[in-house]
Amino acid sequence: MRMHAFLFPTRAIPKRMHHRLVYLLLKRAERIDVFVPEVDRVAERRRQAEQLLHVANDPCALDGDLLGRLVFRLARLQAVDRLGPVLLRYSACTDKPANPVAAGQPFSAVISEALEWYRLTKKPEALHLSWEALHSAFTQQLPIKHVLVQQLLACSGPAYTRLCIPHAPRTLDAPDALASLIIDTCRLRPRYMHHRAAVVLCKTSDPRAALQLLDTHDADIPFDVYAATITALTWMARARIIPDTALFLAWSVMDAMQQAGMEADEQMYGEWIRALQVVQNECMAPHTLSVSGAVVQALRDLAPASVPSWTSYVSSLTQQIFARQGDRVLRWEHLVLLFHLHVRLRHFSTCQSLYEYARESHPDSLPFHSASTFAWLLSQACQYHGDMRWAVRLYHDWLAAGRALPESQVEPFLRACLSHGMPSMVRVVVRDACEMEVIPRPTLASHVARALFLEGHLEAGLAFLADLHTDAPSTTPRDESLPPALPPLAMYAIGLYEASCAGFGTKQDDRERLFHLFDEFRLVLAHAYVKEDVPGIVMDLAYYGAIRLHLQALGQEASSGPSDLVGTDKDACVASLRDAWTEWQDLAGLQCGTTFSATEFHSLVHSIRTYIPDVPRPSAMTIDMEQ
Repeated sequence: MRMHAFLFPTRAIPKRMHHRLVYLLLKRAERIDVFVPEVDRVAERRRQAEQLLHVANDPCALDGDLLGRLVFRLARLQAVDRLGPVLLRYSACTDKPANPVAAGQPFSAVISEALEWYRLTKKPEALHLSWEALHSAFTQQLPIKHVLVQQLLACSGPAYTRLCIPHAPRTLDAPDALASLIIDTCRLRPRYMHHRAAVVLCKTSDPRAALQLLDTHDADIPFDVYAATITALTWMARARIIPDTALFLAWSVMDAMQQAGMEADEQMYGEWIRALQVVQNECMAPHTLSVSGAVVQALRDLAPASVPSWTSYVSSLTQQIFARQGDRVLRWEHLVLLFHLHVRLRHFSTCQSLYEYARESHPDSLPFHSASTFAWLLSQACQYHGDMRWAVRLYHDWLAAGRALPESQVEPFLRACLSHGMPSMVRVVVRDACEMEVIPRPTLASHVARALFLEGHLEAGLAFLADLHTDAPSTTPRDESLPPALPPLAMYAIGLYEASCAGFGTKQDDRERLFHLFDEFRLVLAHAYVKEDVPGIVMDLAYYGAIRLHLQALGQEASSGPSDLVGTDKDACVASLRDAWTEWQDLAGLQCGTTFSATEFHSLVHSIRTYIPDVPRPSAMTIDMEQ
């Protein structure tokens, strides 16, 4: 073009050729990021911007479409400091693209790049250029994205943003050119700018303007005004700044939004749940948030003196989520938090519904991972309306996640299965526990035996004891030339002790079966005592259990009721009691009964003295020392 001007100073380049040249330069500028190395891009953008500006200043005017492309590309080339005249030419042209979105894109590009320029340099002319572009777009009724307008307001600051709020007090010391431009822009679309300013102020933790706007009950208030207000208030609750007042106002806004025909989205539900989590958990560190005293006082003035408890919002929010279950309005992480809120509040039925909700949306995941939460859910499920199906499902889901049944829940779960007519589950639970090997077999045997005994299944309990103590896995092959191994003493000891705790000594058939078991224990003990030391706990459990069974048969324990023994049968039982007590004393010596507390052992001795007066009474000093 310069060569043409040099060779033909009196001739202008044809208009069609000029447009073609500008178009080609614009297409070349679009490819800078593809073909120019990153280190050279800034200089190349500046060079090509200068060339475009030189071409655009040609007396031959560009049409509206090409001029809009030029404005857009100069903005993207970051030549915003040179954009003013070209932007004015584009604003004044009358042949812009017919599509309003396409016609507004150059203004959007100018606003975006000018804001980036302002963020880097803090030059006021950058803000002024952005507002000029917005003013021009509004004058011609061209659409600009909400996010750009809100970014412009945020960069302008709260004082300038409040200029967009009708009847709001002005906080500027003196009006300036930018303030006048902002006021003129707001006059073009006052309601729209009022909405955008309310949203931006909410993001600065000042929801006063938004709350005043919502009080007008205007049917045209957009969803994002409600959302920004609720977000600002819930973040105050998360920062523990007047949390009760903030939650009350947030719920009022949510109620007004629903009355206007709008529904909360997953982001809004998430904000609510996280706020309630912080309010519920006092040990959780609050979020850092700066809120002015004037805002706090204004919010206090809007709320009544007495507001509902935060727990009411938990229940109401959950009911809303259930009502919209088909819409999937909750993210997984928020569903887990809501589930734990109800666990801490001990809302079992709601936890059950949330569990089903979670399993339906994420079949391979559980909404909790702690054994204590599982234990509480399982214990509640075992008591819930006499139906064990959900408890059994919960148990299988827990094991499918690679977790073991907690030791504290073995006995209650087995008892619940037995009491609800599900004996097959006992073998399933025992098999699973043995495979996972989290609970030691002797401990597992005690829990299983206790559960079966307390439900009245003596023989089944003894059978499980034998299986658990004799079928333990071993990596050492057994020498078949050796005599059969003796049953482990722990099997007898646990069986006798747990049976005595279940009160089987009051029933004749069960009592005789257990006395035979005690005789077997004595025989095995005689063989084992010669070869190795017998643990004191095994001896204590066996003899303590046998003696309690004798006392129950004699009607001595408070829970046993009157004895059915008379005459010689009673004398024989007393003689057997004496023999058991004497053996225990001889075998254990001074360590007799040390497995039990001093009070428990003293109570047993006191009961024995009813039939054997010469049993020595433990001294007070001995009891105190043992305690």
